[in-house]
Amino acid sequence: LLHAQALELGHPRTGQPLRVEAAVPEDLRAFFVAAGVPIPEGPFRDGDPV
Repeated sequence: LLHAQALELGHPRTGQPLRVEAAVPEDLRAFFVAAGVPIPEGPFRDGDPV
């Protein structure tokens, strides 16, 4: 049940933040629904809980 919703790292040439996001896969989405856990969706912002 490990999923990286978003990764952010420095671009190798510019050093600017490079952010890659991925949707929650269907099998993990089904688990969240069955467990009654809110599905994490949308972009994270600074200050959001982790």
